[in-house]
Amino acid sequence: MRILMMTNTYKPHVGGVARSVEAFTAEYRSRGHHVVVVAPKFENTPAVEEDVVRLFAIQHFKGSDFSVRIPIPGRLSSVLKEFQPDIVHSHHPFMLGDTALRVAHQFEVPIVFTHHTMYEQYTHYVPGDSPALKRFAVKLSTGYANLCDQVFAPSESVCSLLQKRGGRRTR
Repeated sequence: MRILMMTNTYKPHVGGVARSVEAFTAEYRSRGHHVVVVAPKFENTPAVEEDVVRLFAIQHFKGSDFSVRIPIPGRLSSVLKEFQPDIVHSHHPFMLGDTALRVAHQFEVPIVFTHHTMYEQYTHYVPGDSPALKRFAVKLSTGYANLCDQVFAPSESVCSLLQKRGGRRTR
């Protein structure tokens, strides 16, 4: 199977999502699947990475250690045309998450989503942080999850919370 992993964080970034994506990728590959990871560039990204596509990104967004991709039309087109994914695995409901939805639709393949984080706890990275923005983050992530064919939750408590919020495809 050809699996396209789309993530806003990946090594050399250090964090739970980056480690999780790395673990999923290693496991999929150990089972014989061809995996391509799409992620933003980070400082100290290796010059050559096998089956990793790096997108141009703004470094240290709002003083954080995150990179925010710069949407450049057509950047992925040639890679995707050659790769022809069988499934898209998204790791975020925004930034590369919207691209993951478009790719799954374009190639008429299923999309799965790992809901790693309670996004409302990270609104302080966005201008205009407020209770309304936190509610919006919950609605956005739940709505995104409901656009996906399957949603993975990292724990039973997260799974229960997502279902309570209206997530229909959570395991």
